Amino acid sequence: MVGPVPPEAPIDVRLLERELRAELAVAAGRAVAGLRELRAGLDDFHLWQSSFGSLDLQTNVAGHGRTLARRGLELAVESGETDVLFEWSERSRMLASRVQPVRPPSDPQLAADLAELRGEVSPEREHELREQIRQRAWRVKGSGQVSDPISLPELRERIGGHALVGYVVAAGRIVALVATDDAATRIDLGEQAALGSLLGGLLPDLDVAATDLPGPLGAAVRGDLTARLQQLSDLLVAPIVDRIGDRPVVLTPSAVLAAVPWTLLSGFTGRPVTVAQSATAWLSRADTPLRTQVAGFVAGPRVMRAADEVAHSATAWRGSHILTGADATASAVSALAAEVDVLHLAAHGHHSADNPLFSGLELADGTWYGYDIDGLSAVPDVVLLSACEVGRSTIRWGEELIGLVGAWLHAGARAVIASPAVVADEAAYEVFSRLHGALAKGLAPAEALAESLPAATTDAPPAPFVCFS
Repeated sequence: MVGPVPPEAPIDVRLLERELRAELAVAAGRAVAGLRELRAGLDDFHLWQSSFGSLDLQTNVAGHGRTLARRGLELAVESGETDVLFEWSERSRMLASRVQPVRPPSDPQLAADLAELRGEVSPEREHELREQIRQRAWRVKGSGQVSDPISLPELRERIGGHALVGYVVAAGRIVALVATDDAATRIDLGEQAALGSLLGGLLPDLDVAATDLPGPLGAAVRGDLTARLQQLSDLLVAPIVDRIGDRPVVLTPSAVLAAVPWTLLSGFTGRPVTVAQSATAWLSRADTPLRTQVAGFVAGPRVMRAADEVAHSATAWRGSHILTGADATASAVSALAAEVDVLHLAAHGHHSADNPLFSGLELADGTWYGYDIDGLSAVPDVVLLSACEVGRSTIRWGEELIGLVGAWLHAGARAVIASPAVVADEAAYEVFSRLHGALAKGLAPAEALAESLPAATTDAPPAPFVCFS
């Protein structure tokens, strides 16, 4: 028997007790009781996690709950029960997204540190500033509130004309859960090992295909990418197409699939596709009307067509605001972001794997970081990132994704359109020029993106933009 652990014991001790109780129940053939112990442990973990306001800290501590979440997901896959699989798909993915975010108070010192970091500093001072910024952000008190995951019946009642596809990779298997308003189906897609070779070279292939390669070489590289994408489609999409029909799709993929450019996969091309943190988060964001009345545009330095891109895109909107050249500073962009409903950022971007909230966009006076986003007084509903890499996320503790997209969603954005890979300037120009016309007509972000992406071809660089929510 596992002895009782007092409620004041450290969180890792309390969670270990739940894990041991769960394993004893499973060993005794009582998987339902085991899942009940794991569920109670995760509830305890989330209550503790919600005391922290910083997204960086929330994702950093997720490791404490990861073992329970992973074990619950494995038991759910082994159970064969569709409703159990959906519950644990929701509970296990994006542990930090269940915490209700808070708007951090204004912090002049944090703002000053970020401004100094944007300038010319020594490597020693840069390291010192990064540590100061991170630790100041950690001091923000959390909301203490956690969203309960919705049930499968509630999802089907509220899903409308959409189809939800939850991709679960656990217990060595790939499983898809497809839910619509009239059915919920579990589909076994095969062994996890089948993903290894397909995902291993995906981002490099996408990055190289975006470069201006000479005719035969460019066609060969893009042909290899097309073949890889078709194999991914055959594995992940073809088996579910009959279940989703012609519906718009909301995807909740396991973190191992974070780099997949879903809009390029056969079966999803030309279809509105939204990649959601969870079904619970997606429905929560859909509860209020989307704001798309006022648009703002930013062109950063050294991007060949950035100024043309934002100028052309802005013609779709009445009274839009544009920042280019020396005017596109960090403070000006922060002020603009707080005033508009739709924000388009065309700039060089970089993803920082060691601390993803130091990922950012290059502006006239330096990098505008993920930490700057957290400090905004208000955020747009729709953010368009016409920048390389900023759709990428670092995976923490198996399922926790963090990067600029996550920072925007954590801050309150409803939809973020970005690419997980390098995008050719011309491809971005063409996509966003069409996208703004569709948004201004009132289309939802995923619908507007589907209408704006070019047909798949080996004759042109890919445009792997994805709508995140």
